[in-house]
Amino acid sequence: MFCADSISRSVRRLRKTCHRRRKGTVLVLSALLMLVLMAMLACSVDLGYMYAIKAELSRAVDAAALAGAGSLVDGSQVAQLRAADFMLRNRVGSQVLLEEQDRDTLLEAWLAEHVNDFEVQVGHWDTQARVFTQSDYLPSAVRVSARYSNAPFFFARVLGFQDFDIQAEAIARYQPRDIVLVLDFSASMNDDSELRRIYKYGESARATVEASLLEIWQDLGSPTYGNMEFQPQYVSSTNNQTIKNILGL
Repeated sequence: MFCADSISRSVRRLRKTCHRRRKGTVLVLSALLMLVLMAMLACSVDLGYMYAIKAELSRAVDAAALAGAGSLVDGSQVAQLRAADFMLRNRVGSQVLLEEQDRDTLLEAWLAEHVNDFEVQVGHWDTQARVFTQSDYLPSAVRVSARYSNAPFFFARVLGFQDFDIQAEAIARYQPRDIVLVLDFSASMNDDSELRRIYKYGESARATVEASLLEIWQDLGSPTYGNMEFQPQYVSSTNNQTIKNILGL
């Protein structure tokens, strides 16, 4: 009986000791699980926010590059300002859209403030090597680079991450076209249009024809954009290769 009572009391004391040792275990596990949950929450919310900012910045940069390339015909400076203007017409994060009133003044102020975060370059795009080369001589492409800096994290701050930076780049190409207008003055077309009969209408007929052609050439747009100049040439030959050689085609 004595041995049985001693063993029973020892077992009860052991159970009480183990029970006391287990107190607070749930609190420790809860604290550890809270850290894991916060990390998962930070990954889901903050990473989603990062991807949203990335998509908005990419969209704005694409629009800026396309707008800049479409304005290259008006000069490099106009293209760069046009690209910046369209960059600000697309909201990125907490960026405030500029009002139409005094937009030019506000745009210049924004460019001065973000001189290290926004860049527009003009040049040429090699379709074979897929390389952009910066050049101010008859540029045919625009490259826009932008960085959205110090975007705040939300839950990741608990883990020591305060903010992040996002970068995006886009290249748009404007393909110039040289247009050749050929007027056939041969007798096979019309007797009245023969080159030797042009003076039939007066000494100023040739100058009038050339002035009309020059007006057409200018109305086509951007006469300084491209490689060919307005140089009317009159060729009398029935050989196609001879005509091409004379015209430099």
